[in-house]
Amino acid sequence: FVDEGQIQLDEITYTEVFRTYGGGVPFLASYYTQLCERLKDYGMMMPYSITEIREAVARLNAQDDKDGAFFIHVVASHLKDDSEIIVLVMRRTVEPVQFYREKSAVWSQAPYSRAALYDDLKGFHKQTEEHLAEQFLVTDNGTVAMSTTSIIFWAKDDILYTPSLHVGIDPTVPRQLVIQLARKMGYHVREDSYLPYEVEEAHECFVINPIDEIVPIYR
Repeated sequence: FVDEGQIQLDEITYTEVFRTYGGGVPFLASYYTQLCERLKDYGMMMPYSITEIREAVARLNAQDDKDGAFFIHVVASHLKDDSEIIVLVMRRTVEPVQFYREKSAVWSQAPYSRAALYDDLKGFHKQTEEHLAEQFLVTDNGTVAMSTTSIIFWAKDDILYTPSLHVGIDPTVPRQLVIQLARKMGYHVREDSYLPYEVEEAHECFVINPIDEIVPIYR
């Protein structure tokens, strides 16, 4: 275990986030596969098996016998060989998901960037269940990206919209689950580049991340 303060922001190569329910991790195989695939993009191999990750999660949850939010940080600064890869498994306690939650959202003045997301992710470790406004980010060319902690979806005329991966957002497991479920239920799903006004004209909007699940945006 390494204290979070010992890791520099630019050293974190990739982060995977999920939570447990009753001690278990739904879709852990999907999270693990995604982590391995993203590391391949950096020319790296995941040094730990899915069994070892599951055991680390169980060991950390056993500290207080509660469910936790988990952040797997992969650090590969000044990489010489695969043995220099550091995998950090960090945890914070989370309460059961509360239904009937809502959030407002504001367009952030900060441009969408991976560095900005990691900076916000460090604060995400310490978040409480406060109903803070979501910060909706846009790219340099003004298209909708994501919020600082979540993927954005919106609906209009029975069509579900979300920014395309070509915008530069990560292909998160919850994002894929929502798209699969929507199509299974008969909805049309469109992934493309969109401008902020298209979100503002939606009939409904929600955000999703692995810890808070689906949260409606009311304003």
